[in-house]
Amino acid sequence: MTLREYQIRMEAYQLQEIATQQHLWQLAFYTRDAKSNNGKRYKFKSPDEVFDVDKAIDSVRSHYEDWYTSDRLERINIAKQIQQRQREWELKHRKEGKR
Repeated sequence: MTLREYQIRMEAYQLQEIATQQHLWQLAFYTRDAKSNNGKRYKFKSPDEVFDVDKAIDSVRSHYEDWYTSDRLERINIAKQIQQRQREWELKHRKEGKR
């Protein structure tokens, strides 16, 4: 088995584990709702609030595929760039104000 084949198999295994985790979280929530008769208010209303499947998939795929980007990752990168530019702008104007 080549290194690339091994990496593909590891990526597939990790993605399969994410699917299993998602299934278990969903099962736990459905079981909780089925046992609840008194209409309790829960902190989390869905399994997606506890386990972010898209984030987990993005993490695995971006680790193995250098070219992989998702809309969520692109939005995060844009937000980071905006924050960096804001910091640079504030620093520049602070220095100009001290003159």
